[in-house]
Amino acid sequence: MQLTDERVDLLLACFRRDQQAQDLMELRAAVLAGDEAFQGLMLAADRRMLGAALVDALGARGILHPAGEPFKGPLTPRRQITDLTHRHSARHKAQGEALSDIIRALNAENIHPLLFKGAAALFVNSPAWRSQRDLDFAVQPDEVTATRTALESLGYRVQKQMSPRHHHIDTMVRPDPDIAVEAHVRLNGRRSSRILGDLFSQDCDQPVEIGDLKARMLRPDFALLHGLIHHHFENRGNNFGVISLKGLLEFSHGFQNLDEGDVANLAVTGWQVPRVGAACELWITACRNWLGVPVPEALTPSRAAETRLARITGRLLTDQPASMLAACREELVHLLRSAPPQGKRLAGRIASIPPILFNSIEDRPWGGRLRELKSAGLLAFAEPPSEQES
Repeated sequence: MQLTDERVDLLLACFRRDQQAQDLMELRAAVLAGDEAFQGLMLAADRRMLGAALVDALGARGILHPAGEPFKGPLTPRRQITDLTHRHSARHKAQGEALSDIIRALNAENIHPLLFKGAAALFVNSPAWRSQRDLDFAVQPDEVTATRTALESLGYRVQKQMSPRHHHIDTMVRPDPDIAVEAHVRLNGRRSSRILGDLFSQDCDQPVEIGDLKARMLRPDFALLHGLIHHHFENRGNNFGVISLKGLLEFSHGFQNLDEGDVANLAVTGWQVPRVGAACELWITACRNWLGVPVPEALTPSRAAETRLARITGRLLTDQPASMLAACREELVHLLRSAPPQGKRLAGRIASIPPILFNSIEDRPWGGRLRELKSAGLLAFAEPPSEQES
C-alpha cells in the first residue's frame, strides 16, 4: 500500500531476484528518470525501514555505485545513499555492541536468552541490511528479576511500563546511544497466541554460540513462521488485506535458506493450523510473484492463494487497504478453497458475493493517518531526515 508521494512499485522492482539484463536496464532508467521517481522510491523504503535493504539491492544490481565516504553538498541521490548507508551502519554497530553486552551480562547470571526478530539477525549479522527499532529476546519467567537487574547494571531504565499480563516486561532504554530493549516472557502477543495455540511450546529453538556469547535462536522454519505471524496477525496486516513489505523481505530471506526438512515442517504446520498455513501460502505466493523467489514443488501455492494475492496486489498501489470485513471474506474464501469439496462449494458462493457489499461496510478503527497505519503493519513510521538535518 502506498501513499501519494511514494513509489512502492519501484521498491518492489528493486528487490526482484529473477531480473535479466534488459530488466535491469529498464529498472535503472526508471529509478533515475527524475527526482520525483527517486524521492518516491526513497520515501517508500524509509517509511518501511527498508532503506538499507534498498541500498543493498541497488548496489547488487549495479544501479547505483556502493556508498563512499560522507560528503557535503547538494542532496543528490549519491549523497542520500551515502548518508543513509552510514546512518544504518552506525546504528547497526551500536545495536550489535549493545546486544553483545546484554548477552554477556545475562550469561553471567546463567541465562541464555532466546533471540528472535531483529536481535537474531543482528547476532549472526544476516541479513546485514535488516533494521529494527528495539532488541527482542525471551527469558523464562523465573529469570525476569535477574534479567531486569542485568539490564539496569548496563544503564537501561524503564521507558514504558507494561501490564503483568503483557508478553514482554517493561520496555527499557539506554539514552547514549539510544537503544531500546524488550525482554519477553512469551514469544507472541495476544493476537498471535490465539492463532498459534501451543505451536511454539514445541522444541522450536536451538543453541547458538559466537565467541564467548551463548544464546538460543528459533529453528529456521519456526523463525520464518514467527516473523510472518508477527507482521500478518499481531500487527494486523491480515485485518486490512495487506502484506507488510518489510516482513515479506525478511520472510523471503529466510525462505531461501530452508533445507528439505524445514520445508516439510512448514507443510506439516499448515495442516495443523489452517490459518497459519493459509497465511504462509499467501506469503510464499507473494515471494514468487512480487520478488521472483523460486518456490519448492512441495510448497507450490494453490489457485486460491493466487486469487487472494491478486486482490492484495491491486491495493498495493493505492492509499487504502480493504475494510476488515472484505479482508475477512478473502481469508475465508482462501481457507475454504483449500478444504474438502463441500468447503470449495461454500467458498464459491462467498466469492460470488460482490466485493462492494463488503467494502461498503466501514469497519476500520482508524482514518488512514501514519500513526494508525503503523499499527496495521503497513508503515514502519520512519521519516527520512530533512536536508537541513543531513
